[in-house]
Amino acid sequence: CIGKFLSVMALLVAVPLTLARAADPLEGSQWYLDQVQIKSAWQITKGSPDIVVAVLDTGVDLDHPDLQDNIWRNTAEIAGDGLDNDLNGYVDDVYGWNFINQTGVAEPDLSGEYQVDAVQHGTFIAGLISSIHDNNLAIKGVTANVKIMPLAVLDAKGAGSSVNVIRAMRYAMDNGADVINLSFSGNDRSDEFKQVILEAFERDVAVVAAAGNHSPSGYDLSVVKQ
Repeated sequence: CIGKFLSVMALLVAVPLTLARAADPLEGSQWYLDQVQIKSAWQITKGSPDIVVAVLDTGVDLDHPDLQDNIWRNTAEIAGDGLDNDLNGYVDDVYGWNFINQTGVAEPDLSGEYQVDAVQHGTFIAGLISSIHDNNLAIKGVTANVKIMPLAVLDAKGAGSSVNVIRAMRYAMDNGADVINLSFSGNDRSDEFKQVILEAFERDVAVVAAAGNHSPSGYDLSVVKQ
């Protein structure tokens, strides 16, 4: 399953814009939309820009044409003035925060060594959540309008710590996220991590986490029911 998702993401990144003539031309490759019956939900709603999903990952490409209009913006912060305008403890966090290098640039880091699947993973996840619909580009997100709050907690090779995840979760809750997305796995147990998840529950913030990633190729849910 993970391999199929990555194949779709590779096409999303590589498809030439000059070839995109039909609305969302790669929608036919999104087999999982039918599996989760999301199209029935779209008859009711395709999401609202008032909903904010914090994506804790390797960062998000803020200029991606299928995402750029759905990126959350901290309107209380003034870009580039070197001040913490909203007094939330983070300077120039206009489009989220990078907890790896402690800056307001929560985009994939291509400045050094990186792993392709890892460094593009945050953008890939953001695209699955909220790629714009019917714009003649690539794919459809599970929602069409919700805002993505980019929070980088993993480096360009996909490594990170529970300390930064906890900090990012608290940032997300304090800055208006309705959903926190954790599409990664780990082996360490952290009581503080457990506590911050409970804190999110108490504050009515939904936490969504990856599952089934420990097998080398993931699990085919049409075969394995768990």
